[in-house]
Amino acid sequence: MEIQYWNKEIETADRATIEALQLEKLKDIADCAMRSPFYQRRLSRINIHSGDDIKSL
Repeated sequence: MEIQYWNKEIETADRATIEALQLEKLKDIADCAMRSPFYQRRLSRINIHSGDDIKSL
C-alpha cells in the first residue's frame, strides 16, 4: 500500500521543525491582529506589540 500525503514535507517533519513553523505562523497572526484596535489593546496588555515580541510557543 502506498502512503499518500497532503504535504509530505510538513507531515513528516520532526518536532523542532513543526514548532518553528508554528511559531512563525503565530507571529504572522499577531502582526495581522495588531491592525485591529480591539486586539491591539488586548495584546498590548500582555506586552505584545508585534509578532517579534513572541519568543516561544
